[in-house]
Amino acid sequence: MYADGLTGPFVIHSPNDPLKRGQDYDIDQIMFIRDHFHDLSTNIVDGLLTAAGYHGSVIAPSPQSGLINGVGVYNCTGAPAGSTCTERTPVELTFPPNKRIRLRLVNAGTHAFFRVSVDGHSLEVIEADDTPVHGPTVHRVPIFVAQRYSVVLSTHGDAAGDSYYFRAQINTITNPNERPSTGLPTSVDWSDATLTKVCSDLDTSSLKPRIAIDAPASADITGTFDAAFKFTQLAEFEWTLNGVSLENYMYNPLFFQVHRGGQVNSTEVTNFVIPKVETADLIINNLVGADHPFHLHSSKFWIVASGAGQINSTNAASVVYNTTNPLRRDVVTVPAASYVIIRFIADIPGVLAFHCHIAWHQAAGE
Repeated sequence: MYADGLTGPFVIHSPNDPLKRGQDYDIDQIMFIRDHFHDLSTNIVDGLLTAAGYHGSVIAPSPQSGLINGVGVYNCTGAPAGSTCTERTPVELTFPPNKRIRLRLVNAGTHAFFRVSVDGHSLEVIEADDTPVHGPTVHRVPIFVAQRYSVVLSTHGDAAGDSYYFRAQINTITNPNERPSTGLPTSVDWSDATLTKVCSDLDTSSLKPRIAIDAPASADITGTFDAAFKFTQLAEFEWTLNGVSLENYMYNPLFFQVHRGGQVNSTEVTNFVIPKVETADLIINNLVGADHPFHLHSSKFWIVASGAGQINSTNAASVVYNTTNPLRRDVVTVPAASYVIIRFIADIPGVLAFHCHIAWHQAAGE
């Protein structure tokens, strides 16, 4: 249902938020961005979990179009013959001149990485995954699945009646037989590079939390998750963590199993058991394949180290750690052939999910 669009945003306002309306921005606006597939998710997943794949490929499919606040634009000449297709105009938002608009960017998609921009207007990054930050001013904001950013759009210098495009450009290869709209806006896009093969987060060193909290100087316990893929004996493609592809029993959730006193089956789910309240490091190695936006439920973490290559608990001591007010968030992207080390305080009892947030990767075991 999530992949098919049954999802929506809401904002919980904290009285302790250092970002204040009237001080840091004037208008609050949610920008709910997601990819859109013309086929149902059940059909896509059923195909991906077979040796033949979905439409002949085991690789996660690219979307047919994108949606901004529930509205998408699609060139109906690419629609299958005999299907019903209605071309819509883009969603339109109106803001007064000489104001600062807080755009709350949410990537609620299934697969696609977006680069968000506004023609002729730089964007100041002020929040990342619920962490208010002093961030850079950029032309484009990269945003992976499940990530959230707040940026300030200034209309100072604009006049009533001015118009320009808000762009959310998908960085995946679309099916050439299913063409999105080719209509050109009247405003002009930034001239710097847009679509490349590289999908990367904003540089975490450029995002300084406004509420400074240093990470613990060291960890009490360390776990390692190696992300990769494999083919089963039936030639079915699976994503894995530490060589294990998740077996999910909806009728018998893992939390219920543990609550009843059962043990975690390590052949069915990769796990990192923290026996008491401790500071934990989790090393995430992306060994092969795609970039993965990894999400930890219930807790924000500090990003204390990252780099190219592979790290394990033995050579992790040689890594340079940043523990001075590093970025705190709950979704971090790990590019291929690289690692990220996150640090968190394990003080919430129970079973906390950690997974790649690309829905097709989740369905295939990651």
